[in-house]
Parts: sequence; structure tokens; C-alpha cells
Amino acid sequence: MIALVVSQIESRDGSPDVPRKALDVARSILQECLRDDTAVLLPSIVPSDEHKLFSVVASGKQRGAETIENRILEQFGLHQEFQSDNFTVTVSHIFLPPMSREANESMETFAERAAVEVRDQVNNAVAA
Repeated sequence: MIALVVSQIESRDGSPDVPRKALDVARSILQECLRDDTAVLLPSIVPSDEHKLFSVVASGKQRGAETIENRILEQFGLHQEFQSDNFTVTVSHIFLPPMSREANESMETFAERAAVEVRDQVNNAVAA
């Protein structure tokens, strides 16, 4: 199963901007929470003014996605940058619909279909 784990950083004062330093720290925290063999932090695929959203694609079961979520929330809570009341951090996950490779489908085509599904799910998360 493929999970999409989405983390979002928001300013509590209602400001649409999150300081670049906080976003850089958030990206670093997320990267440290992932296992190289089962998860990857995606580059931002949303417009630059929406870069407060971070997406991780992970393989595993429900428990694995929950573990990643909990680890991310725990690490944000431990980091000085996010211990203040300046930011709200939310983390959630969904599982992508099962996909199988067609009999004569190349791996490249299959990977492109999977990438489109991930992109669509990220766009749905942004719209929510």
C-alpha cells in the first residue's frame, strides 16, 4: 500500500506567510523522520505561496503511516522553532487507491500513472 502523508504549517496569527526559516526547519524535521527505504519527502508541487504543505509518499500498512504521523508530530513538538505558539502543525495521511501494472505496460508508463495519482491526491489536500 502507498500512503500519502501531508504536513501543513500555518501561522496562528492568521497571517498567510510562514517565515522561510521555519519552513526550512520543517523540511529538515520531516526528512529526519523518514526511513530511506520506505518513504520519500516530495518536492513542492504547489504554487510558491502554498509551500506550507509538505508531502511524503511511503510504502507500508496503516500502522506504518500512523507511526510516521506520530513521529512527525513528536519531532515538531520537540523542536524549539515550533514550541512557541506561533505555528499550528497538522499531519494526516491517506492511502492511494491500489494500482497494478497492466500486462504490457512499461515500468515507465506505470510510474507516470502512479506519479499522476500522487499529484492529484496532493492537489486534493491543498484544496481541502
